[in-house]
Amino acid sequence: MAKEHEIYEKFAGLFPQFASGEYSYMRLESEGFEPLSLEWIFGGRISLMHTYELNGDLCYDPMMTFRFDNAGKTMSAASFEQSVPPVYQYFDEDGTGKSIGASGELHTLMTLQSRLNNFALKWLDNIEKQEYTPVKAHLVFGEDNEITVTFDKDGKRILPEKEYDLGYGYLGNGTTVYNRAEEKNGDYVTVAHIQSADEITFYDRDMPDDVKAGIIKSAKTVDWSKRFSSASSARASRQWFAASLRLSSNS
Repeated sequence: MAKEHEIYEKFAGLFPQFASGEYSYMRLESEGFEPLSLEWIFGGRISLMHTYELNGDLCYDPMMTFRFDNAGKTMSAASFEQSVPPVYQYFDEDGTGKSIGASGELHTLMTLQSRLNNFALKWLDNIEKQEYTPVKAHLVFGEDNEITVTFDKDGKRILPEKEYDLGYGYLGNGTTVYNRAEEKNGDYVTVAHIQSADEITFYDRDMPDDVKAGIIKSAKTVDWSKRFSSASSARASRQWFAASLRLSSNS
């Protein structure tokens, strides 16, 4: 397993935010070299590929998939594909290496695992030397949400414009702060919870500082339990006090 650990350490060192699952997809570029793409695909597997266009078709040069295990800190090759000349190598159900070339004939390769792992390690060494920088990524937030982010020339992430229309709801166990400009499954997205003036939990990691400062100020200056107590308890649980603001956020 030494080689699988070595590949994992190299890959996670080059692409920590992708390896951690913060990004589900990344595209990187380096002047004079083919674009590089990384993507989480399925079942704990990732893909890594160089691509180019030929007669309008997207070609792999190459594309590899890997079994990726953050817990065990291992990364091992699962398949290899090259468009020109055509080569496809993979493992069948019992782990035996198979290869299909330009002729279409299927061959068995008993040493395929070690060959692909060795190639992957050399490939990652080359990628490191070629100094790729990110240009686009899919940022994962919450359970099932993603947004596309871009990067400036220095590799700094640029978030798309995001609206904040804050609503505050007091339900007896503190004050919940919602973003009414963002919905999930028909409900407003919770961005923070105020337990007390000194105990605030923020759930939106990309919240602009101005918005966060407003929530902190409200926690220190507004007694939400009294503000909502003027209505009946049934209505109070549904009553809203809205602070609307429209902001664009970059980080």
